[in-house]
This record gives sequence, C-alpha cells and structure tokens, in this order.
Amino acid sequence: MIYKKQNIVFSLLFSAIFLLIFSSSYSQKTLRVGYINMDYILENLDDYKLANQEYSLKLDKWKREIEKENNDLDIRYRELEIKRPLITTTIYEEFKAELDFEKKQLEDYQQKRFGPEGDWIVQEKILIQPIQDEVLAAVQKIADKNK
Repeated sequence: MIYKKQNIVFSLLFSAIFLLIFSSSYSQKTLRVGYINMDYILENLDDYKLANQEYSLKLDKWKREIEKENNDLDIRYRELEIKRPLITTTIYEEFKAELDFEKKQLEDYQQKRFGPEGDWIVQEKILIQPIQDEVLAAVQKIADKNK
C-alpha cells in the first residue's frame, strides 16, 4: 500500500516536472542570430573612405608635430651639452630645467593626442559612430520586417 502511494506520488511529480519543462520550452520564441561584417561594410562605403583619409591626415599631422618638437629638443639638449664647459653650473641647470619642462610638455601633448583617452580615439569614434548607427537602423528595419 505504501509502495503504491509512493509510486503514484513519484509518477505525478515526474509528470508535472516534465509538463513544466516541455511547456516552457515550447512557449519560448526561437532566437535568431545574425553576423554583421563591419569591415566589409566600411570598405565599401565611400563616406568612410573619405573620412578615414581625413583621419589619417590628422594623425600624420600630429605625428609630424611631435616628431619635429622632439627633434628640436634633442638638438637643444646636444647644444647645451656642447656649451656645458663654457657656462656656469647655475646657467646650465636653468637651461636643463627649461628643456626638461618642455620635454614634459611634449610628453603631455603626446598623451593628449595618442594616449588611452586621446584625441585619436575620439576622432575614430566620431568617424565610425554615424556608420554604426546606419547599420543598426538597417538591422532594426530588417528585424521588424521579419517579425
């Protein structure tokens, strides 16, 4: 008698769990996944190519500015070392401190342009964001159409 009650309870419990699992999996919608090849899209957009050229020109300009300033500082450091025997220690230290300050400013400028939160990242976001928005709008339109 006890065996039959346990068997009935077990079969009812098993049936209830099975029905819950089956009904929940049946009621879920299928998930559709799509892959968007942004590289292909960007390569084939004339607007992106033009904007990318402008971006490259800005980067090259910033690199040239930094390189020019760095070369100028190197020349001034060498000139100071050449003049070192001819000037007093105080004057040498003043000039050296001035050059060190300018070197620090150049490093700060370099970080401003090319650092982790620099202008080159901001420019890249400005360049790509409108295109990403267009792609997202097109994907959303297709998703709404295929519902």
